[in-house]
Amino acid sequence: MGSSSRARMIRSAAALFGSRGLSATSFSDVLAHSGAPRGSIYHHFPGGKKQLAQDAIGWTSEQVLAHLRACPSSTASGVLAWFIDLWRQSVQASAGSAGCPVAGIAIDTGAAANDLIGAARAAFADWTALLADQLQAAGVPAHRAGPVATATLAAMEGALILCRAERSSQPLETTAQELMNLLPSQAWWSLRRRGQECLRLADEARRIDGTEEAQGIPELVLSLGPPPGPGELLVGAKPREGGRAGCAHRVQRLGCRHEFLVSQLSGGSGPGRIAPGAEPPPRFVATAQ
Repeated sequence: MGSSSRARMIRSAAALFGSRGLSATSFSDVLAHSGAPRGSIYHHFPGGKKQLAQDAIGWTSEQVLAHLRACPSSTASGVLAWFIDLWRQSVQASAGSAGCPVAGIAIDTGAAANDLIGAARAAFADWTALLADQLQAAGVPAHRAGPVATATLAAMEGALILCRAERSSQPLETTAQELMNLLPSQAWWSLRRRGQECLRLADEARRIDGTEEAQGIPELVLSLGPPPGPGELLVGAKPREGGRAGCAHRVQRLGCRHEFLVSQLSGGSGPGRIAPGAEPPPRFVATAQ
């Protein structure tokens, strides 16, 4: 019974901190909301309101992390949609009045309360770290996964404020749609697949290069760089099996970097140049790590 009343109080405190903030929520409010007996306040929370707030942060954080871990999708858009849906459920269940308990405590906590601010910071960091890991596992480049995760959390926190002001979920839906635009486009995924051949060529070039520096490179990581300009030379076109158009590539040593220009050439072999006005091929950069 004691454990049950304590859990109810933490859940109620989280809901109230999210909608009212820390200062405007009293123990009496928590008792009324949870139905717990008055004598349980200092029995369960001898550290007072600060302890209750810390426990509310911890409980909320675990709810968010559990939701993320249960994500059934293996695509970047599916991962992002799953995270966003957690916030959507909160808005819809409260008719737009709910807020994030962790944000409610962080905003309403003085600078001297380092323990509460630290707990809130840790919760946000855990959410963004797990979301970033899942986005990266779904194919989002490592250098983009973290920023996208941070932008998504910040956008959801802000969307809750707008939803509360408008008593509508529309701000969240608009924000969710824009967040999806942060993910790589279908064209990017197509280029990424083409880039795998480029990465293979980069590794081959590294093996051929007999310098001590090149032999010491443990691995190469592929990224998409700016396209080349008109008139830039493409050399070393290599025909594919079956006589189909080859993948023209150029290797340029820039310290420990290899750059490749990838283009579909009609002949599949020999040098070529990018014609003025023609759509430039992508430039893939394989960087030693």
